[in-house]
Formats: sequence, structure tokens, C-alpha cells
Amino acid sequence: MANELQAYLPTGKTLYAVLLNSIGQVWDGTQFETIAAGTWTDNDIALTEAIAGLYLADMPSVAAGAYSYIVYEQAGASPAVTDSLVGMGSIDWTGTAVLSLSAVKAETAAILAVTGTDGVVLTAAGVDAILDEVVVGSYTMRQLLTVMSAALAGKLSGGGTTTLTFRGIDDASNVIVATVDASNNRTALTITV
Repeated sequence: MANELQAYLPTGKTLYAVLLNSIGQVWDGTQFETIAAGTWTDNDIALTEAIAGLYLADMPSVAAGAYSYIVYEQAGASPAVTDSLVGMGSIDWTGTAVLSLSAVKAETAAILAVTGTDGVVLTAAGVDAILDEVVVGSYTMRQLLTVMSAALAGKLSGGGTTTLTFRGIDDASNVIVATVDASNNRTALTITV
């Protein structure tokens, strides 16, 4: 933990940062709390000018997560809610260091190497969850695929009659039985999936 909070402003300023967690609570030096004007002086993290307008402070010892910080210029002897906002930043924190893009890339490469793919593979349970999702009425995606494949590629019997029967593409069962009128309009439909 060194110099993770940064601001770039003209030299000679008295600056401090206020650290916020993902739900808008402010760091008070020991924990995150609801922000309040009465405790403002507990929330400041002093920024020190390193050189030529580069101001730095260490990230406090907080849990891993996404944080934002707001930089204020201190006008008086101590921080006040009336101080001017002069900058802001954000940090993805591992708990001990800033999460670097190279670390994200390395972790992604490791996942791809383990799965032997160039993308994350869905598990069989994940595929089943997608196929068993209800899409229309009470029909699942799996059932609709069976109906569509029977209608498009299954055997058809009853041509020239008032009952058309579409078999599943495995020819194991009737999937669609359609009753048609003299103009071949469907008047009734039985789907078995």
C-alpha cells in the first residue's frame, strides 16, 4: 500500500481525499460509515505533495472491492464540508494493492488455459438451464426446438387428408398432429413433446 490515492493540481495546495465504498459510505479511519457533516473531520485522508503538483496518499487497509475517492482543497485549519472539490478517482482494490490490468489479463489467460478454450465453457447444467427455460406459454426452448425440427425436417404423413402428422426427426414419435380444412388451413393442433 503506497501512493494509490493520487491528484495532479498546482503546487502548494493543502489537499485531502474522502474514500467511498460501493454503497456510498465514507471511510472514517477505522470503518465505513454513513457520511455526515458532523463527522467530516474523521473522513479525511491527507494528500502530501510529492513534487511539482503530484499529491499522494496511501490506500487505507480496507477489504477488496471497488472504491472511489473525492479530492478536496482544504480552505481552513481543518477539513470542512464547505471545502472545494478539486478532483476524483476510483480504485479496484485487491485488499493489498490496486488491481492491475495485467493481473486481470493473467487471470483470464489462466481460466482459458484450464478450460482449453478461447472462451468460458458452459457446464452441462448451464446448457440445461437455458434449454429448459420457458419461452412461450408453458413450452421450453428444448420443447420448441423439438417442434420446429419436426415441422421442418420430420416425416409428414396424411397429405391430401384433413389430418397431417409430423414425426420427430428421430422418427420415434408423432410431435405435431394438425387438423386442416379443405383449404389446408390449420383448424386444430396437437403438440406432443
